[in-house]
Amino acid sequence: LKNQQLELKELAQYPLLMLEKNTTTREFFDTLIKKNGVQITPEIELDSVDLLIELAKIGLGIAFVIRDYVEKELANEEFFVVRIKEEIPPRGLGILTQNNIPLPLAAKKFIELLETKKNTNSQ
Repeated sequence: LKNQQLELKELAQYPLLMLEKNTTTREFFDTLIKKNGVQITPEIELDSVDLLIELAKIGLGIAFVIRDYVEKELANEEFFVVRIKEEIPPRGLGILTQNNIPLPLAAKKFIELLETKKNTNSQ
């Protein structure tokens, strides 16, 4: 699969490792396949991205995870990205705060970290 480009429907032929249905990443994937008229049943459903990554490392299937979680493995060529013919829409991240409650220092630092990451990725 490394040098191929697949249609989403072709993923159904392979063991897929997915997060459980109550996660935003899984909802994103389910919406994507439904929009493209594809039905996929995961081989394994877990509630931990770390476990998905470890199971993919030992060859139990293809994991659908956010790229940021596997940058090290991609750089070390432990993993590769399965290229899909259909366009995968970008995902956004939002932060909500209350105007009348001051943010704790840790929350301010976390927001700064996210903004720095966003600015680095957009360059």
